[in-house]
Amino acid sequence: MTLGQEMAGYALMMRQSAKALQLELAQMPDALQMAYRDSAPNVICAYAYELAGAVNRFYHETRILAEPDKQKQAGYLALIRLARRALEPREDPRAAQNVPRSLCRRQTVERE
Repeated sequence: MTLGQEMAGYALMMRQSAKALQLELAQMPDALQMAYRDSAPNVICAYAYELAGAVNRFYHETRILAEPDKQKQAGYLALIRLARRALEPREDPRAAQNVPRSLCRRQTVERE
């Protein structure tokens, strides 16, 4: 295999990992909807696991900061930012309205 063929294979692999990450990100609404519909929070965990794997493959196979093409580099960084936002825990103030009051009260420990 020549160096040119090896580099072409590497470029194809980079494109495939970026595409795989984009496809995984696009599945987020479906995963959330399924988790809500089926009352199955494990669907969100499975999705987060798959997304983290796609991010890891993309990051491992792509030289983001060393990319000479600034437009490509900006696209790679935007893709990583999207994945980060998808994986960040969120707090929904409306969710607290559904928590029973007994769970929200502070538990005090009596001292002797």
